[in-house]
Amino acid sequence: RHVVVVVILSAFLGVCCGVRDPENTFMMAMAGWASGAPYNHTASGDVGKGSHAYIYHDRGQMTSMHGMIYLCEAGMHRIRRITSGGYAGLLSGSPVGSAGVSINSTLQAARYNTPHGIAPDPDENTLYITDRYNYAIRVLNLTSSYATTLYGPGPPSVMPFCITRALGTPYLYWTDYTSQDIYRTHVGSAETVIVCSLSAGSRPWGILYLESSLQSYFNGFQLIVSDYQFKALYGVFLSNNTAEVFLGTPSSASGWTDGSSP
Repeated sequence: RHVVVVVILSAFLGVCCGVRDPENTFMMAMAGWASGAPYNHTASGDVGKGSHAYIYHDRGQMTSMHGMIYLCEAGMHRIRRITSGGYAGLLSGSPVGSAGVSINSTLQAARYNTPHGIAPDPDENTLYITDRYNYAIRVLNLTSSYATTLYGPGPPSVMPFCITRALGTPYLYWTDYTSQDIYRTHVGSAETVIVCSLSAGSRPWGILYLESSLQSYFNGFQLIVSDYQFKALYGVFLSNNTAEVFLGTPSSASGWTDGSSP
């Protein structure tokens, strides 16, 4: 059970919270490539293999589906697709990194403003993207090569941030960059409600839906939410929409009560 916990939390911190590279070098062992050359983007969308590819601003979530890795390149306002052979392509968004408004269009024509969260739905061959500064959630259908808007544009006071797809249910769950609230959106009707709120002063960050086979390892929680401000993990019971601290004892922005940090 301890091994399962370590593996799941590692995946959560690395995939759900995102992989960030402050030195402008994106390294992928499985693909066997790294690009650390000075950045010089091109109109082609910086596509290429190995050192011939550039990923400039990978401050977003990443995920995998059907043998591909998908990455939100938030600061360049686009979505990248990386093959197992190490080829980095442009899936959707601006080739030159320009922000744009959310409109229904082909993947090639779609534009974003700081896309951050990404959640796959393998059965539907679909990706859900949080379009942060367009205050929206986008749906990228990889079969039809079309992008639509599921939620939003909402009020500027609500910024969809990290997101998870609850497979086997009709719901997405996501965190709001500006508040302590956890949201749920129906993938069909787009009905959106607040599920619960974390402690005052907390800052929800990554979010992960646990499949039923894993919930018993995590006290029966259906959602795990990371708190960037207080360095803790919360568990959420969807049966009564309540959240409680699962890992850590948040007391201040500097870390846990014992002085350590996650």
